[in-house]
Amino acid sequence: MAVSPHVSPRYEFRIFMPADADTDSLVPEGSALEVATSSESYIVSRLTIDSNVKLRDGALDVKELKAREGLLELWQPTLVCALPVEARAFTDRAVAGLGLDLDLPAGAVLDIAAIRQICDAQPSVVVVDVEKRRLHFKIGDALAESSTISTGSGMWRTMAVEAEEADAVNQAIEAIGLNTFDNESYPAFLQRIAF
Repeated sequence: MAVSPHVSPRYEFRIFMPADADTDSLVPEGSALEVATSSESYIVSRLTIDSNVKLRDGALDVKELKAREGLLELWQPTLVCALPVEARAFTDRAVAGLGLDLDLPAGAVLDIAAIRQICDAQPSVVVVDVEKRRLHFKIGDALAESSTISTGSGMWRTMAVEAEEADAVNQAIEAIGLNTFDNESYPAFLQRIAF
């Protein structure tokens, strides 16, 4: 299923830290909503950090960076499509955002194995498998998470805050002291550790 045009972009702020960092202590008491685990595969480009392309829960999930505002980034979901996916949707929505120009057979349908094979043949992209354990919570009008993530090259902690309104994110990151850090998206972080 494709994302509907009415899906609103969200302002996001994220930091990555060493695995032994205590991000859970930043979670306001009584605000935790749930703990979730997931396995996700990000398609990471050495050419750009403005597209977030991942495979998760049997779907292709794409977000595009639309703007930067102060410390924040505005990300717009552009595609959520159950796999297998038509090659045209993959090239138009995912591949183009990664800075690639691929010529795939018209009418081809791609499953996870085919997408991985295409990526493996491209020197400027890599698939990074990420295991996540996330604690979701709220800070004011913003959603937040404190997570432990692992890839083939190590483990890290990450904190993130997001909302449709920039003010909600700015107030939340100030409330828990993240406003002194630099914002780093998943595409930027994974590019940094993968290449």
